[in-house]
Amino acid sequence: MPTKITDELKAEILGMSGKEKDKLLLRLISKDKVLVDQLQYRLLENEEIYLQERAEAISKEILNLSPHMDKDRDKIYIIRTLSAKINYHKKVTADKITELRLWVELMAAFRKNSSPKNFFSGSINTHKFLNLFVRKVKAVIKIYESVHEDYRIEFTSELNAVLTLIYGDSQTKYTAAELKIPRELDL
Repeated sequence: MPTKITDELKAEILGMSGKEKDKLLLRLISKDKVLVDQLQYRLLENEEIYLQERAEAISKEILNLSPHMDKDRDKIYIIRTLSAKINYHKKVTADKITELRLWVELMAAFRKNSSPKNFFSGSINTHKFLNLFVRKVKAVIKIYESVHEDYRIEFTSELNAVLTLIYGDSQTKYTAAELKIPRELDL
């Protein structure tokens, strides 16, 4: 929890020698994993190839977990786990396009590994999964709408297929309509 620094302490810290400040700064930075990864990315990996490598690692996880999307409990675990990784990727790289690409890959994996008839199995976890999935789709559409329209072309057809899946199921169409998710995305 951040503590307010008094003016007196600020003056003393600013009066420290450069070497002392550097040691203190490095010690503080090492305690924050996100900050370390952000600095690693910005200062050492600030090239397109590193961004693609980070995204590829998450893409491989999506592909590896795709065959295990048969039970709602597994779907919940997968969507939560990969959501955390995609969100962390966004925090570190601040790149909306790769974030959107990864979200669309995840949504596509759920769509491709399920037919509309068996997408929702009716288990005890179905309701949890339905809400989670529809809310994630809404979040992905919000990201989609925030990127420049030239980039949207790449993602529109896959997202429309996911929307068709959602609105084609009697259990999810009401949640989607309640959340004001569009039935179709226009180019």
